[in-house]
Amino acid sequence: MKTVLAILLVAGLMSGCEIWDPSHDLNSFFGSFGNYPSQDQTAEIRSEEYHTWPLKIREAVDNRRVLVGMTKNQAQAALRLEEKRLQKLKSDSTDNKIESWIAWRLLKGWSYVKRPQSQMITILFRDGIVAKISAGPLE
Repeated sequence: MKTVLAILLVAGLMSGCEIWDPSHDLNSFFGSFGNYPSQDQTAEIRSEEYHTWPLKIREAVDNRRVLVGMTKNQAQAALRLEEKRLQKLKSDSTDNKIESWIAWRLLKGWSYVKRPQSQMITILFRDGIVAKISAGPLE
């Protein structure tokens, strides 16, 4: 009987049947406490603007790299993080608007907060354009 049950389970998996994922129900019960959204938070920017960007910028965004000269939307799309959740410092001078974003670079992406083996990156914008990128020590 156990062999038949194991064969049916393997056959079901191989046929592409959907298997119940308890994490969905638990997340809705706990309100996704402690979980970060897995979807791309910048999909709207990418769908509206991506095709108009130069090839160099599109390649950097695809590789999740921020480059000097990018706009705020391009940098946000490269980070794949919501701007409103980033740590920011703003300074409005008479000549230009200066803003800094702080994000944490991971091996394969970015985070809003410090994580193990992450590196703090400060992105300085002048008038909405990336002017400087500074990296802190690996923590």
